[in-house]
Amino acid sequence: MDGPAVATFYGNGDGTFVPGPQLETTTRTNSIALADLNRDGRADIIANGEDSLLVWVSTPATRSAAPRDWRAWAAYLTVVDLNR
Repeated sequence: MDGPAVATFYGNGDGTFVPGPQLETTTRTNSIALADLNRDGRADIIANGEDSLLVWVSTPATRSAAPRDWRAWAAYLTVVDLNR
């Protein structure tokens, strides 16, 4: 991959990991969080970059679809469920 990316790794269940896909980004990321944003039982990936907020929503067919990109900036990333 030529540009910035988020590296993923899959756990083998025995304390070891294997490389997963590299998720292409539009900018360098500062923080990364995992949360089930759409309550489908799969972890989605949220990252904040230099000038954007990136969200990869997991789908049944793939572990992570192309990211949604919002122009925003934050020094830290925290995920909370406000309506639960």
